[in-house]
Amino acid sequence: MKTLYKYGKHPWNEYWMTDHVKGNPVLLIVIGGGWTDGDFTNGNLKGVERLADQGITVAAMRYSTGNVYPIPVHEVRACLWAVRKRTNGKITLLGASAGGHIGYESTALYNGWRSLWKWLPMFKAADKFIGLYGAYYNSERFFKPDIWDRLKVYYRGRVGKSPGDMYRAMNKTPTMFIHGRDDTLVFLSHSLVLARRMGVLLHQYDGEHGKPIIDFEKEIVDFIRA
Repeated sequence: MKTLYKYGKHPWNEYWMTDHVKGNPVLLIVIGGGWTDGDFTNGNLKGVERLADQGITVAAMRYSTGNVYPIPVHEVRACLWAVRKRTNGKITLLGASAGGHIGYESTALYNGWRSLWKWLPMFKAADKFIGLYGAYYNSERFFKPDIWDRLKVYYRGRVGKSPGDMYRAMNKTPTMFIHGRDDTLVFLSHSLVLARRMGVLLHQYDGEHGKPIIDFEKEIVDFIRA
């Protein structure tokens, strides 16, 4: 069963979560939406609750649509803190598409606070990260033109440092990337370049952008339990 909870004051600051069993790992999903739509009802979440049958608590967050950088990055941090307080479990953050960009940036940013986590636990980053056909480089050559235009709006026309360039901050966060070889929206090169720089696992699949998350059930479960 899923229950809806709040993690902030904004009407869209909410997340749903399956029933939690003490000791179970947690998967928190940041859906995609092209930096314009953070509504989890529009994400490719169909069937993802069945991961709960394998002893994984599943949660998916909603973030305030239309908000620009850095608001969604901090909303991910706030939701992580709310889920951690509720479950006291190890959390794997899965970011899909634009959610991969936002989730990776949030993880890398708050990894920089690692020395303060003992005193400021609300700023603790995720324990693990999965990037699913995510965008990590703020460069036009990595995107289909209309997707690049959306990213520029998200950054209010001032496209800054790429989350992918923050990879050194991820060196203590176990990470896995999943990306389609035929992705024409967010090119495979995003994950290919970053996985090589970080020295982490990249699972490539035959197919386009936006496959349902549950299609990668085995890869996700194996990574969380490793």
